[in-house]
This record gives sequence, structure tokens and C-alpha cells, in this order.
Amino acid sequence: MVFCGQLPLLGTLAAVAYIFIAIDGAPTFEPLSDGNAVVIQRGAPPHRPVDRRSTGPGLHERVPQPGRYRPVTKYRRYERYVDLEPSADPPAWTWPDAQPGVLLSDNAGDWRKIGGTPLFLQSDESPPGDGWQFAFQFEAGWAGFELGDGAICYGFTDRAGRGAMLWQCH
Repeated sequence: MVFCGQLPLLGTLAAVAYIFIAIDGAPTFEPLSDGNAVVIQRGAPPHRPVDRRSTGPGLHERVPQPGRYRPVTKYRRYERYVDLEPSADPPAWTWPDAQPGVLLSDNAGDWRKIGGTPLFLQSDESPPGDGWQFAFQFEAGWAGFELGDGAICYGFTDRAGRGAMLWQCH
């Protein structure tokens, strides 16, 4: 699996979620599958075995090298930083019937957030079992890895301190 990012978790003192996605073709869209893992620091062990490493595979982006006679592309580690803003999420997202001349709001903060109310792209979904609470969501492409047609990743935590992730796309 490739390390994709780390996010602070709200409501838990000093907890951090570390997100990993497989790049070898293992299924990644279902929670608790072989192709993804959310490791919670100061939490329960994840559903997948882990190795303790200080470095490992990561995401990289292509960077063209200008000013060369022959074009050369180099790779650098992909990094994205999150600016947190106060949320104004409703208790539940409902979509009104489309009315002529009325545009629905589509703010980036509704799709990229830590805590709040999940805004599902398709239908409400959570990991199997009881006690899972929504923790974060973000666009996969924005984070440096596109999983599907406009994929949105959703993270959850349970009472035992485990993490899980799933994603949906158009």
C-alpha cells in the first residue's frame, strides 16, 4: 500500500488518521478491504497487518524540467496541505427537487472536510457493523490519486479506535 495522507481527527485528543491505498490492483472501494487501511495513532490495530517503517512507498507527481534540449520529466513526492475552516454542515444532506433557475451550492468544503456530516456522492454507506462514526472525506484526485470518475473518499472510526475508508465515484 502507498501512504496517501494523514489527517487530525476531531473529538479525540491527539489522534491522527494515516491513510493507505493499494496500487497493485487490490480492491480499494469497500471499507475494511485488502486494498485500503486507515491507521489511527493512539487507536486500536487496523484490520490489515502493518510494518513499522519510517518511510515507504508514496505518491509522486511528474515535474517537467524546463530549459533542456531534450524534455526530461522528474518525479517529486506529492504533498497537499489542508486548511481547516469552520463547518456549517446540516444534520443531514437532502437534495431538493430541481427547480428551473435554481442552482444548488457545490462548495469544495462540502466535499473536503474533517468531521461534520458526510456528503455522499451516491448513497449513504458505512463500514459493516455498528458504532462507526464519520471522520473525514476528500476528493481522491485532489489528494493526488484518482481512484475512479471523480472519486470521493470517506473515513470512519469506531468506538474501539479502529479506522476504515471507502470511496464512491460517478
